[in-house]
Parts: sequence; structure tokens; C-alpha cells
Amino acid sequence: MDDGNKEYRAQLLAKMTRSQESYDKSLLSLSGGALAISFAFVDRFLTNGPIVWVFSLVLAWCFWVFCMTAVLFSFQFSRCAFSKVIDQLDGAVKQGKNIEVCLEDPGGKYARYTTLCNWLGGPFFILGLISIFVFAWMNIGAV
Repeated sequence: MDDGNKEYRAQLLAKMTRSQESYDKSLLSLSGGALAISFAFVDRFLTNGPIVWVFSLVLAWCFWVFCMTAVLFSFQFSRCAFSKVIDQLDGAVKQGKNIEVCLEDPGGKYARYTTLCNWLGGPFFILGLISIFVFAWMNIGAV
């Protein structure tokens, strides 16, 4: 790969990393905010008569907690994956091996866990939104 391609690839990797960081921060902020707002407004439903579909509200809270947990775990797994890659690189250098050959599975299982957690965060957040919408819809209709 020539120097121009290497530089372009490095720029793409940096942008991809920033994009993932923004995504993670957005999920944490949105889930935490949605959880807080739903706690703050649930009393409005309490004063208007019987609450129906409470499980939908609890489900929304659970999905948002799962979302935040997935993002927090992805941070930790990512740190472990980077440590693993550093160990793999150090091992390759000590053994005099070609670095590309030794990094067939960079980060190992921790990189896979990071990817899984990153993929789970978004759907958990959306499922929380759907659940709170169902709760609100059923209770507004019940009033």
C-alpha cells in the first residue's frame, strides 16, 4: 500500500473511531435522559385514574438500562481488546514474526464482545422507545 493510501486509511480509521464514540455517547445520553424523563412524568399518569399496561413502562425502563449497560460493557471490552492487540504485537516482535500474520484475530474475544455490545445498544434503546410509546398510548386512551 502506498503512502497516500496509508494516510487515507488512517484518516478513515480515525473518523470511524470518532463516529463510534459519538454513537456510544448518544446512546448513553438518550437512554439516561429517557429513563429520567419517564420517571419524572409517570406521576401524571398516576393522578388520572388507573394505570394500565404497567409492564410496558417497566419494560421500557429495562430496555434503557440494558442499553446503557451494553454501552458501558463495550467501553470495558474495548479497553481489553486494545490490551490484547498490544500483547499480540509485542509477542510478534519478540518472536520476530510478521505482525500481519500474528494479528489474524486482533483483540480476540474482547473485540467480538465489543462489537456485540455496540450492536445491542441501539436496538435496546429503540425497544425502550416503543415500550414507552405503548404505555403512554394505552394510558392516554384509558383516561
